[in-house]
Amino acid sequence: MLKSRKDGKEGGYSPATIKRVHALISNILSTAVRWNVLLDNPCERIQPPKQARDINDINFFTLEQTEVFLNALDTDFSDGKIKFQHVVFFQLALFCGLRRGELIALTWSDIDFNAKAINVSKSTDLVNGKPYTKAPRSKSSIRIVSILESVIELLRKYRKEQLEYRLMIGNQWQGDNHVFIQWDGSQMYPSTPYSIFKDVIHRHNTRFGDKDSIRQAGPRTNKHHDEYIQPCRPMH
Repeated sequence: MLKSRKDGKEGGYSPATIKRVHALISNILSTAVRWNVLLDNPCERIQPPKQARDINDINFFTLEQTEVFLNALDTDFSDGKIKFQHVVFFQLALFCGLRRGELIALTWSDIDFNAKAINVSKSTDLVNGKPYTKAPRSKSSIRIVSILESVIELLRKYRKEQLEYRLMIGNQWQGDNHVFIQWDGSQMYPSTPYSIFKDVIHRHNTRFGDKDSIRQAGPRTNKHHDEYIQPCRPMH
């Protein structure tokens, strides 16, 4: 099916089309098995091709844009426009390659300060308008990620700040040990990082020329808004 088409068009059928046809035929044959017309379903022994991910439309920060973005975060934090946890959030996204949902799901027990590593084992997304945390869809998404020394220092500083804040608000704290939080210590709402990101981009793109501007579409987004920063290689 990949090599020729009956409709005369050039190219083979896409993996998505093959997968749909495979599912249809498999469903028919499974029904035949239940009705004792067939002994088994041969489609169960066939693995349809995986749909290749189109990476042509993915935009990345260049190293220069990454530097501009990090400087913009520092400036906005100094000006009181964003919180320190937002600086830490995007540092982890850039230098550790974590997705938004993975960062939102992080708890302090996931971070090994001595080993300078993060245990990535879950992700949070919105389900029916409410945050829902679950294991990743693929086993390869469960991983141990090393942390740069500079980012570890930011995490230590932020951890201390969060503990002091927790003591300050007392019994108003409703948290469950999450790294990134709302005002009462509860888990950060999944849409917050993208809102912060857009605000930073809009503020600073009016201050830089075209050459040094931060891309509005630089960090990739998908329909679930789960990937806002495409990770850069760690800068040593």
